[in-house]
Amino acid sequence: MILSFIAGIFSALLFQNVVTTYTAGVDFVLQQPTKRVKEAFIYGAMVSVLSLLIFLISYPLNRFLYIPYNITYLMYMSLAVIIIMIHVIGEIILTKLKKEALKTFFTKALFNSAAIFIVVLSLEQTTFLKAFSLVLGSGLGVVLMLMVLSTIELKLESSNESLVIKGLPMILIILGMIGIVFKGLSGIF
Repeated sequence: MILSFIAGIFSALLFQNVVTTYTAGVDFVLQQPTKRVKEAFIYGAMVSVLSLLIFLISYPLNRFLYIPYNITYLMYMSLAVIIIMIHVIGEIILTKLKKEALKTFFTKALFNSAAIFIVVLSLEQTTFLKAFSLVLGSGLGVVLMLMVLSTIELKLESSNESLVIKGLPMILIILGMIGIVFKGLSGIF
């Protein structure tokens, strides 16, 4: 049981990574070059925590209300309501704590495609443990990949060599190569 949970985390972290497999959530690095790995880590951690929070609210609703009563079409509407509810509560808390700098990170992380995609993938799992390991591993994978992408972008900008391909095309090529490596490693495990 524990080994399957750990295997699920590593599988979601490396082999079924939402960033390398589905290119979900890369928009933060591609639209706003971070220049620092710390910002990418904070943003990735927020995406991970928020996707875990959304999952913990939406999974019981899905398993104990929508599926038994055959009203699964309400799942996506309730997911949107849960995200908006978390956004409003988070904005109120950050305003009270006077953390204005985190407000933009919070809003972007909450509405990030990776956070939503992780939760939607997890709701299709059969057991809570499998779904939880998918959310946890995918969240860690998002943090890892955003830090790697911001480091690569920083190195590409600081290099003095004249590259034929620069910027976004080079990052997408590198992201594709990382995805191929992870897919190749999946045959080992």
